[in-house]
Amino acid sequence: MADADSLQYRIRSAALGAGEMKRWLIGPVLLVGVAAAAAWQLPLHIVVARAVPGLTATAITGTVWHGRLEAAAWQGTQLGDLDVGLDPRALLGGKIRIDFVRPATGMTGRLGVGGGVNRIERLNGVVAMALPFAFVDTIDIALSDAALTVDDAGRCIAAGGSVATVLTGVPLIGTSPELRGVAACDGEWLRLPLYSADGRIGLDVRVAADRRYRADIDVQARALPVRLALAAAGFELSDGRATLAVAGTL
Repeated sequence: MADADSLQYRIRSAALGAGEMKRWLIGPVLLVGVAAAAAWQLPLHIVVARAVPGLTATAITGTVWHGRLEAAAWQGTQLGDLDVGLDPRALLGGKIRIDFVRPATGMTGRLGVGGGVNRIERLNGVVAMALPFAFVDTIDIALSDAALTVDDAGRCIAAGGSVATVLTGVPLIGTSPELRGVAACDGEWLRLPLYSADGRIGLDVRVAADRRYRADIDVQARALPVRLALAAAGFELSDGRATLAVAGTL
């Protein structure tokens, strides 16, 4: 009889203990659930304003997981309207990575911040750059797996990836062959050195943190008609080549 009473007591104690533990767990579980729900609905504009310096937009809508930036710009470079979403895997590692796509052109990439630097990477697509040459005012630059890392002041720290373009309207040349190169840092400037495979024509673009730029076109010019036409277009002639430079602010 004593053994039966002892067994019933232990059963009741275990049941009470399980009930108390269940009640004790309800609070933390609910708290985690509420926090997860809040994080899931976290407005995108809060993260952009507080955690992604250099990224601006005329309008920011949606959540961090599925949002939209209208007329977005990063470090002064116009990116257009973007659909964006936070990378949850990077977030688990304590990093902020925002994947984006520009529906109008299909351009894709990723923005990242942390440790006093800002990075754009996996950039694929076409960027239009306004360069006021006399024969063309906008140049489309194709980017392939391009990347750029800058400090909080916008100064170039590292750059890479393939860049390419085609010049049109060059006097007596018309449309150039494809010009290709690899993005790099030139001191604190971002540099895009673009040259044809045969070296006959090149475009060298440099952009500073304050959005100042310089662009130089270099053309092989040995034939007299070509030299005269390029000189009339403002090119400077020397040693069988012709160069033309423009500078300004993006």
